[in-house]
Amino acid sequence: MSGTLSLTPEKWQNCCVHLLCLRWGEPTKSGRSMECSPDELTAWYLESGQVEVRTSRRNFTAETGQWLFLPNGYRRQEFSADARLFSLAFRVFWLDSLRPALDLRPGLIVPQLGELEKAMNRIREQEGHPEEFEWHFRGITCDLSKVLEIKTWFLSWLAASIPVWRESLPDLDSSSEVDPRVVEARRWLEEQSEMLPVLDFEGAADRVNLSLGHLNKLFFEFYHQSLCGYHEQRRIRYARRQLLRPEVRIKEVAYEMGFVDLSKFSNWFKRLEQVSPREFRGKSFLRQRDNKS
Repeated sequence: MSGTLSLTPEKWQNCCVHLLCLRWGEPTKSGRSMECSPDELTAWYLESGQVEVRTSRRNFTAETGQWLFLPNGYRRQEFSADARLFSLAFRVFWLDSLRPALDLRPGLIVPQLGELEKAMNRIREQEGHPEEFEWHFRGITCDLSKVLEIKTWFLSWLAASIPVWRESLPDLDSSSEVDPRVVEARRWLEEQSEMLPVLDFEGAADRVNLSLGHLNKLFFEFYHQSLCGYHEQRRIRYARRQLLRPEVRIKEVAYEMGFVDLSKFSNWFKRLEQVSPREFRGKSFLRQRDNKS
């Protein structure tokens, strides 16, 4: 659909907004030059340097003083040596159908904007103006007031960003409605084990009486990813949960998920999560320790 989606406040309560990561400073060591396929939306403000990004649909070069907004899915990113950035990873989706509520495809670059700059300055001041800062939705513990403090700031940033996106992306808004055949196919996927590295998606196609090619096209239209991509995201969520259990060895998680080679598991995890399993576990445990101290 095209144009602004207008619903009652009651119906908007079904729209979930999750900030997954907020950080500023230099790019992470692993994220400076890599290929990845994140499930979330991304926003980067380049405070210095530049970044080159190649996606399946478009190439971008963002420079100092520019915002780069990216959809979920494959990308190849390369930051310059002097790059510093303000970065957000987030999801906006409908709770009943799990359909993305915002469509940032194919992505866009915009110059520094007054309202977004004010939002950046507010969160920096709120956190005491550190040179480096990192807040994660996963792997930390904090009280409710801190969660609400971060979420309140993020909602104000998002409210300032949406009008900017609408200027360039007329199909930004998506309703919660999903083709019933796609809903049934998603149910079929949810019935499959996350530990299976490969699925025969013909089973999903047979259930809804569509060819696999037609079903995959419909699924991508509503969920912005393929059947295979959706299954991979279920698997990566399971892997994250297992890696957060200190008694479970990384090698055990890899074997449980069908990888006979630990390096292949590490490469797969890094492509989807932007860090290796060891880095993910180490950072998560470090954040937990810091929050307890």
